[in-house]
Amino acid sequence: MLRYENNKGIVLVTLLLFMQILTFLGLFLLQSSLLGQKIAHGTFKQQSIFEVAESVLQTIETKMIQNDPNCLIAVINSKDLSTKPLDWWQINACSGQFSNYFYYYVVESLGQDACAEIKNSKNQIADYFRVTLNVIEENFDTREMLQSTVIKMHNADSLCATHLHSVMIGRQAWCQII
Repeated sequence: MLRYENNKGIVLVTLLLFMQILTFLGLFLLQSSLLGQKIAHGTFKQQSIFEVAESVLQTIETKMIQNDPNCLIAVINSKDLSTKPLDWWQINACSGQFSNYFYYYVVESLGQDACAEIKNSKNQIADYFRVTLNVIEENFDTREMLQSTVIKMHNADSLCATHLHSVMIGRQAWCQII
């Protein structure tokens, strides 16, 4: 027959300590999982708003090439535009809504280049514009700002002082403003 008189509860203390460690490990893993889920959700929201912004920007550029640009403002530094508050955009920009996203955009005239000849056209030169788009999610917690440079055709009324170079109408470049 075995005697347990000398153990004095050491097995119970060891078991309770082991259970405490497993409980803390479980809580840590649960917190890590929740944090990963929040990060994935934030990434998904940012990717979704980027795709909406890209689509809206393409639509604005296409309309601008076909018609006279609206929402013209004086040229403003990109960094200054990115810090403008929402009420500035609501007052000075054109606006719209796409699904549960609000968007605001402005167009800046960057000038004409008499030496930039539009491909497949006669007596047309390049007129450069910059489009800045600010897309904001409906609950205002996510935003995306894109900017593009677009060439539009303009009747040639000035002479080139240097050598001609060919360009194509449409988007020349774009960037994400952070």
